[in-house]
Amino acid sequence: MTLSPEQWPVIGWDGITVRVPPQWQPTVILRDYLFFEDEGRPVLEMKWRHAGRRFAPDRVLKKIGKTFGQGGAALRKWSLPPALEELLQPFAATGFACREGSLDSRGLLLFCPACGRATLLRFHDNPGEERTMSLVLSSFRDHADGDDLLWAVYDIRAVLPAAAKLRAHEFLVGRFTLTFSLDDSDLTLLRFKPAAALLNNRDLCAFGASLADPARPAGPVAPDSCTWVEEAGGPKRLLRRLQKKPLWTWLKLWHIADENVILGAKGEGKRGAPGSTIMEDIRRRYTARPAA
Repeated sequence: MTLSPEQWPVIGWDGITVRVPPQWQPTVILRDYLFFEDEGRPVLEMKWRHAGRRFAPDRVLKKIGKTFGQGGAALRKWSLPPALEELLQPFAATGFACREGSLDSRGLLLFCPACGRATLLRFHDNPGEERTMSLVLSSFRDHADGDDLLWAVYDIRAVLPAAAKLRAHEFLVGRFTLTFSLDDSDLTLLRFKPAAALLNNRDLCAFGASLADPARPAGPVAPDSCTWVEEAGGPKRLLRRLQKKPLWTWLKLWHIADENVILGAKGEGKRGAPGSTIMEDIRRRYTARPAA
C-alpha cells in the first residue's frame, strides 16, 4: 500500500520532528544525529546543535568543506529555489551541494531564530526526488511548541515532558531501551519484540521479574499487563542512600498482542517517588505504532 505524504511516519528525536517516506529507515541514531537509508542506499542525514544568536552559516560551510575535502569531495554553494525558500520560512536557510565521485548530494543549513538551534540536513540525490525533498522539508520542525517532546522512531512513539533529557539509548534486535533523566529520577522506556517468542508461554510477571528487582508485583495481575512497585523505608532507606542505590522502583509491562510487542515504562529514583499517577501518565503516552 502506498502512503500519501500526510500518512508518512513521523520521526521525533530531541525536539526534532519530520515526516519521511516509510521506506526510509534510520540506521544511525545518535544524541544529535540521524542517518536514513532506503534499502541500503543513503538518503538523508541530519545533525543539529544549539548555535545561540550569532549563527554564521558561511563559517560552518567552510568547516564542512574542509571535512569533505579530505575525502576528495567538492563542496559548493547551492542557491535555493524561491519556492523552497518560502517553504522554509521562518528559518534562515543556506544551501550547499557536494559531489563525491559520481554521487551528488544537496544540503541545507537551517537556523531557527526562535530557539537558536542550527540543523544540517543533507539529501543524497537521486533523479526525480526533488518533490520528496520538498515534502520532507515541509514537515520539518526543530522544536516543540508546548511543554512536551515527541520521541518516535521505528515502531515506538512516546510523548514525554520536555524536562526529560535523554541519557542513553540502545536499539538491539528484540529489545529497545531509552533512558532519560527527569527531575531526580531515571525513566526508562522498553520495547520487546516478537513478544510471542520472547514470552515463550510465560506470563508477563515471570518475564519482567528480573527487570523489576527488587520490586514485587503490585495490585491485580492482568493477562496483558503487570505492575511492580517498591519503595525502601526505615533502615533499608538509609542503607540504600549509603550504597547510592534507588530508593524506589516502579515498572509496568504491557503486551499488545495485535502488534506482537511488549512495552515497558520504568522509573527509579534516589529521592521520594513521583507517584504512580505520574508514571501511569508516562505509560499512557507510550505506544507502539502499527506496521505500515
